[in-house]
Amino acid sequence: MDAVALFLEATVRTATPLAFAALSETVSERAGIINLGLQGAIIAGAFGALVCAGAGGVTVGFAGAAAAGFAVAAIFALFTVGLRTDQIITGMAVTLLALGATGTLYRTMYGVAGSSRCRNRRIVDSSGTVSSPSSTRAKRRIDSFS
Repeated sequence: MDAVALFLEATVRTATPLAFAALSETVSERAGIINLGLQGAIIAGAFGALVCAGAGGVTVGFAGAAAAGFAVAAIFALFTVGLRTDQIITGMAVTLLALGATGTLYRTMYGVAGSSRCRNRRIVDSSGTVSSPSSTRAKRRIDSFS
């Protein structure tokens, strides 16, 4: 595939979530709501999809993404419609809340490097020696200095 086709493919792939957010903002603008919390809903949906798809597969991941996005939208609606707070400030607060919460939950669940699922796994080589991934990496580092 040539470079132009790869560029166009990447453009469509990365622009699709933003196009959906723009469409959603257009609908909410027509309803009289300025929803700056859309980015927070996208971030929460992506994290919900990651966690749920890892636990139960693709279909559960879609449901988790929808539920997480709905939860963030419900928080925004509670404050702006129910408590009549400023829409712009509430939208920014919801976005920052979602960004901070997903980052913290990711580090808690998957570790800083994102590899906590592999941390306790044992590797058995052909000679029957049992090792962990961290000791194998350390051995490779030591061997590379020799």
